[in-house]
Amino acid sequence: MEYSEEEKAKVRQHIANWKVISAEMDKIKAAELQPLTDEQSAEWFNRLECDPALIWIPDEKLYSSGLVEQQRILARGHRHASDSRRGA
Repeated sequence: MEYSEEEKAKVRQHIANWKVISAEMDKIKAAELQPLTDEQSAEWFNRLECDPALIWIPDEKLYSSGLVEQQRILARGHRHASDSRRGA
C-alpha cells in the first residue's frame, strides 16, 4: 500500500508530538506516584483484584528497589479507577 507524502508527513508529525507528550506524561506520572504512602500504594494494589501469588517477578528484579514495578502496578490501578469513574 502506498501512502501519499501528506499522509507520511502527518504520521511524522504525530510521532514528533507523541515524543513531546510522552515525556510530559512521564513527569506527571512521577509527580503523582512520588507522594504515595505505603498504605496508599497497598490500597491501589488491592483495587487491582489480582491474587499477589499470581504476580511473577523475574530474578533480576528481585533485588531491585521495586520502583518501576510499583509504578506499573499503580498505573493499572489508576486506569481501573479512571475506567470506573467513566462508567466503563
